[in-house]
Amino acid sequence: MSAKPVLDLKSLFRLWYRLFMPLTDWATRMDKVDGITAARSFVETCYRHCMAALLCGSVARNEATLNSDLDILIAIEEEGPFLRKTYRHHGWFVEAFVAPRTFYEEKILQRGNNRNPSLLSSFAEAMILKDRTNFAQKLKEKAIETLEQGPPPLTTQERDQYRYIITDWLDDLTDSTAHAEALFIAPELIVKSAELLLAHHRKWSGERRWLYRALLASDHELANQLVATASEFYRTGSKDSLIEATESILSLVGGKLYEGYSRTG
Repeated sequence: MSAKPVLDLKSLFRLWYRLFMPLTDWATRMDKVDGITAARSFVETCYRHCMAALLCGSVARNEATLNSDLDILIAIEEEGPFLRKTYRHHGWFVEAFVAPRTFYEEKILQRGNNRNPSLLSSFAEAMILKDRTNFAQKLKEKAIETLEQGPPPLTTQERDQYRYIITDWLDDLTDSTAHAEALFIAPELIVKSAELLLAHHRKWSGERRWLYRALLASDHELANQLVATASEFYRTGSKDSLIEATESILSLVGGKLYEGYSRTG
């Protein structure tokens, strides 16, 4: 007669998790109110004395998914460091970005050569939850205006820095003999090449999925080629087409750069 199987602690925990975690998740979701109501309640509860609060992200764009959180920009009068803090409120994860008004004014009004429109887009798409002195509305209008104008053209120094870095990494990829090694070279090369292509055409850039979306929005032949050849590299390990696409992007700004490059600072 065979012995009856005995559940060890790990198996018991897995059984408990499968049985009770769905109930915990259900309870959490039952506590959820709609995102805008939750955002207003959060500001009133946690940052009642702020001068301005804006809801941005997928909820503000009416594109919320099951895993969306609430991204809320908080402007305060007092000077101090930028603070990013996560909360849970009415069943929502809330990411609060708290900073003095001067921080937001500098980021929106004095852009310089910053080609990442993350904060600009946040203000432009935001729903204003609180605005004591019309501060948020003014920055929102400025953000929309700046996005429509597009980023500044590349300076000579910026262009040459892109050329030099991409040349160096492209040679590394070309000379790599192990696919595992190439896997760690290609991602940064693809990102840097995408940034150069967008900057050359005075298109806004981004990070991670937003960089990909910026490439698609540019609707440029080389942007589509870069995405296709990157996909081919990750799918098959073949790097020839990716190298060719990168060289084509470099050719827009004078090709590879070796000798003669210099920078200070």
